[in-house]
Amino acid sequence: TQWSLNTSDFTWVYPGANTLLGFLSAAADTLTMQAATRYRFKAHLEVSNGTTSHTFQFGFGGTATFTDIKYKTQAWAGVAQALATTMAVKDTIVATAAVITGAITATNICVEVEGEFAINAAGTLIPSIAMSADPTGTILVITGSFFECWPIGSNTAVSVGAWA
Repeated sequence: TQWSLNTSDFTWVYPGANTLLGFLSAAADTLTMQAATRYRFKAHLEVSNGTTSHTFQFGFGGTATFTDIKYKTQAWAGVAQALATTMAVKDTIVATAAVITGAITATNICVEVEGEFAINAAGTLIPSIAMSADPTGTILVITGSFFECWPIGSNTAVSVGAWA
């Protein structure tokens, strides 16, 4: 298993509309992926930002090439440590920036991501987020946000074990 955890709030600098940028601290934001390998992955992130309306996106940067990808996101928007006022669930089959919320003005978003992908050609992988507009203010990826992944077989495998 490979994982990275933000042990303190990480200032995420808005790179421009719909532009992916890693959400983990720069010291541990890039994974090296093996060729011809299928992975399972999970992520949790919480972001604090200003109130300008924007959509929230998840995706991957880096140089690794995908054979395929499928993941589910659940996103809650509201005020930190309070009941969410907006929730969105989405299935996604692309590694590029995928919009996972409608337009939000909430100051806090919490996102859970889980899925699998197959890597064709080895390279790097950068779990990333993007926003459709600058929400203004300081954008923080909150302590405890993480990404983890682990290999589960070859990139063409459909099962591992004694399945019949």
